[in-house]
Amino acid sequence: MTPNNRSLTAGVVSGALSFAACFLPGGVGSTWAPGLIFGALVLAPSHSGVGRRAPLVVASALVYRGAVWLASTLYMNVQLGTNGAHLPSCTLAGGLGALALAVATSLVTREPAERAATRRSIAFGALAGALLDAYFAFADGDRFVDQAAAFGCFAVWQGSYAALHRLDPWRAFTGLVGARP
Repeated sequence: MTPNNRSLTAGVVSGALSFAACFLPGGVGSTWAPGLIFGALVLAPSHSGVGRRAPLVVASALVYRGAVWLASTLYMNVQLGTNGAHLPSCTLAGGLGALALAVATSLVTREPAERAATRRSIAFGALAGALLDAYFAFADGDRFVDQAAAFGCFAVWQGSYAALHRLDPWRAFTGLVGARP
């Protein structure tokens, strides 16, 4: 498996676990869980230095929580208060979340954020948010559609961010499974 495929896989697995933690029966329904899961399973292990890992997990959780707050605030206070005028609140939150996480990661690791990866992750973050915006615009209350939209958002955002920033949390295990660097 190539490093880019490992990154994408790690992000999508993290997205699936985030979805499960929030939406499946028995899930914690936490507004913090997806950020903690992505931070602990993908972001933090992708960077060396034990002292950096805890701050990266915290940064991931705070960015996710901030994005949820932004999307819900814009949706509830602006969109619903404007007689249904469309405001892409989740699109904005997804893109800004990707930017915020790239900046936070750069500050914690003291390494400059790769500009091309950051621009692309902002676009894909906005795309993931747009999945939810489209869902909200056409929602019919079908539980399967509800869950498919949420799963798609988590998988696209976390998978694309991990792949674009070349996060590779499993690189420490590559020698154990026979992969070559």
